[in-house]
This record gives sequence, C-alpha cells and structure tokens, in this order.
Amino acid sequence: MESAPNQPTAEDIADLVVKRLVEGGGI
Repeated sequence: MESAPNQPTAEDIADLVVKRLVEGGGI
C-alpha cells in the first residue's frame, strides 16, 4: 500500500477536516 504525498488517504483528509472544524469553532 504505497501512497503519493500529494494523494492523502481518506483518514488524512478526515483528520484535516476535523482540525479545521475545531480551529474554526465548528465543533
């Protein structure tokens, strides 16, 4: 299972989304 740096996995994307929501006060 090899992934390119510019092709983040679904988990990586979800983690970034959660961080944005927390920082933005969405949660």
